[in-house]
Amino acid sequence: MTLSGYNWEYDIEVDHSEIDKVILLRSLSDFITSKNFENLSIRQMSIFNCCISKTVTPSELDSWVRVYRQMRDYLFVSLADPELNEKALLVIQKFLTISSVMETLLEESEKVLKSTLLLLHNKENAVDEKCKTTLLEYIKNIDEKNNRSLKEFYISGIRALKESKNPDVENSIFFSLLT
Repeated sequence: MTLSGYNWEYDIEVDHSEIDKVILLRSLSDFITSKNFENLSIRQMSIFNCCISKTVTPSELDSWVRVYRQMRDYLFVSLADPELNEKALLVIQKFLTISSVMETLLEESEKVLKSTLLLLHNKENAVDEKCKTTLLEYIKNIDEKNNRSLKEFYISGIRALKESKNPDVENSIFFSLLT
């Protein structure tokens, strides 16, 4: 963990087992939304990435879902940021593969996925091509056996992108996944 103050940075040792990750993420997501940040910082994304567990206890489930719903737009917009997109994919995957709420969260995220795919193709925003290729490779490498619903979520979003007939997406690299 790094603490910043003025022009100094201090690296300190932290026993991560003593930190309540759910409370930390709830506090961070409340802070981000209360300040109306446009996007996440690298440090904020790193905290999300470190705190999200692969296993969620039933007592934590509502808190994890609350954090995801609160941060969903920020996380998906981060897919268009070359410094954040790889970590954003990991964080999104961790949330969307919580088995007991997976289908619900995937369904709730369809609209923001479509908006993100359009953002990645918006010529006015000049999104770095790395963001598109990172997402494309990620989708290609999703293990269909273990994450079929997640893979279908992204493919469905790409189909919707193609059906939008938006001139900015005519030759999208994502369309190669539809064949």
